[in-house]
Amino acid sequence: MDIRFNNPLSILQLNTTDILVVDQNNHCIRIISRVTKTSFPFAGQCLIDGDDDGPFLNSKLTYPGNIVMEPNLDSAMFTHNRQYIKQLNFTSRTILTYAQLNHTIYDLTFHPENGTLYISIPSGLGYVIGGNLQLLTLNDGFRDGLLESASFKSFLPSIIFLTKKLLLISDYDNGVYRLLDFTYNTTSTICEANQVVSAGSVDYCKTYRPLSALLLARERKVLIVSESSVGTITYKNIGKAQYDERWFIL
Repeated sequence: MDIRFNNPLSILQLNTTDILVVDQNNHCIRIISRVTKTSFPFAGQCLIDGDDDGPFLNSKLTYPGNIVMEPNLDSAMFTHNRQYIKQLNFTSRTILTYAQLNHTIYDLTFHPENGTLYISIPSGLGYVIGGNLQLLTLNDGFRDGLLESASFKSFLPSIIFLTKKLLLISDYDNGVYRLLDFTYNTTSTICEANQVVSAGSVDYCKTYRPLSALLLARERKVLIVSESSVGTITYKNIGKAQYDERWFIL
């Protein structure tokens, strides 16, 4: 197999035999068959950038980014040129622009229960309804606690829901994984896995440039990837403690 990509940024399991690969710097989305071990264009015109919606192979893309399947499995959302959200509609086989934002979009994920689209942007988080962004927080720095005063550094490359109430965030520049708890509207920093919740310095929780996470729901674990290591987070024993800058969740 002699398939070549230029910064394959994101992948999506399309069905039991096919995988979509976002080939970012080639400006297209490609499909790989695990049966024939072949690849061919799926959407966009590889090597030609642009911003044309329409039928998959007639459309033009510019730096497509992270992609996520919609809950109904009929379509997928992906970032385009860093400030657009576009939809791959598998029924009509067309690309449609869903939203254009005034922020760089790093990652996007759907709420597992209500289907709301959540996104990460520089130093903040929000959700998009009807193409409009509603901010949850937009503060630069490193502060846990109530969501309205919580802060993140600029690059948040990955967000995923662990449960309908818990959102895991890769806080790259702060070197930690953070947890947004919608039950209490708080954020906290994840540290080493023990059976109890403790308080202490988050310096013990540092991970060198965390990049992404993959939910292993059956095992109640998350596979985490940083620039220096690959590991897992077990989340079955998550608990609540005093929320301030120094406490961390286990």
